[in-house]
Amino acid sequence: MTADDREFELETALAGLEQVLCAEGGASALHTLAQLGSGAPLSEADRGNTRMLAKLGLGTESDQGFKPNLLGMKCADAAREYVFWVERNRLLHSEGEWPQLELSAFQGKDVLEIGSGWGCNLFRLQEVTSSAVGCEIEPVYRRFTGIFAKIEGISAPQVDLGAGEELPYEDESFDCVLMFSALQYMNARAAIQEVARVLRPGGSFISSQPMFNEIVAYALGTVRRPYSLRNTLIDLTNSLSYEVLNRRVFGNRPSYSTARPVYLTQRKLVSLLAAAGLDVQPGSTVPSDGFSPVIVDKRP
Repeated sequence: MTADDREFELETALAGLEQVLCAEGGASALHTLAQLGSGAPLSEADRGNTRMLAKLGLGTESDQGFKPNLLGMKCADAAREYVFWVERNRLLHSEGEWPQLELSAFQGKDVLEIGSGWGCNLFRLQEVTSSAVGCEIEPVYRRFTGIFAKIEGISAPQVDLGAGEELPYEDESFDCVLMFSALQYMNARAAIQEVARVLRPGGSFISSQPMFNEIVAYALGTVRRPYSLRNTLIDLTNSLSYEVLNRRVFGNRPSYSTARPVYLTQRKLVSLLAAAGLDVQPGSTVPSDGFSPVIVDKRP
């Protein structure tokens, strides 16, 4: 199959799914996708929907149940994130928990979110910003921006195709750059340098991601699960090699934008930020684990 054939097959499947999700009764199919994305048990109604998903080319149906393929898993992940966003009252990540993430803090600003997925934060930000733009490397997630905008009855925000290590924007284009649980999937050094490049002097970078302590704790809990332990040891090895060599030992996997993450130590993250001309904001603590936001400013 040629690249053009694969692209046509992908677009055909997504167009069919959009028609289903945006039609009357589409909420049921959306619920099924979200259940698949979260690994939750499927109801009888969900099983009826999986037959439709199989016909669209998102997986296979058998006596053992529905097994999503790679496209199906990506669609399920987008649906899960949408349901989660609705359940948190359509707010930003950590909005209401950190003053820097209150909606009013973005009033009139030009904001970029790197690794924006289908754009749930952008849906919220465009209420008050001068511009709210997303940059996402996964084409399937970008396709859901328009689908969920139709479901919500709002204008779709701009989500551009691009990698965090090579942003498709001019220097000093944004007042604020956001990155939520995305830096660990990138070459962090290159991505942070790109953040500094596109930020205006005095602009802010707000980021949150799991840290090195978290993968160590997870590794200790997977000792009795061989498959999980193997993958965790790969992530741990990559994280340690990045600490010293600024690169992964085990390269990323094709077609998986969230495979083989690198978990930075507190020391490494601070050094990468400083090298790019980004200073940790007073009152902002760089966590050693968890997802507490790190707030940094670009030097004037």
